[in-house]
Amino acid sequence: FFVLPPVAMCIGGFIGVAQGSILGL
Repeated sequence: FFVLPPVAMCIGGFIGVAQGSILGL
């Protein structure tokens, strides 16, 4: 992750949105 911060942030954002949708349901 420390090698490709942008990719890590994209993956983290995707996981965050997924968790948010699950919590929203």
